[in-house]
Amino acid sequence: MKLTLNENNHIVGVDQDDSAYDYTGYVPDDLMGHTKDGFYMVMYNTIMPTPAISDGTTTTTPSPIMQAVNMLGLKIAELDKKIGDGKNV
Repeated sequence: MKLTLNENNHIVGVDQDDSAYDYTGYVPDDLMGHTKDGFYMVMYNTIMPTPAISDGTTTTTPSPIMQAVNMLGLKIAELDKKIGDGKNV
């Protein structure tokens, strides 16, 4: 699937002549209905809803997938601390 993105990576078209972004991941069911309003964007090679902005700050929370990725990253960092760099053996 080819996507047309604006300067903020919001999806503004799908499979159009000027679509230049190749995407092969998960596609939300209602993507086609939101191509004109920029409701979805591409971030980290994933289609996700655009965060709502209020007074210059985002008002959404990370998706469950992003929360899980963050937790895994924290666990890996904790294990790295315990293991060390292996030079002090």
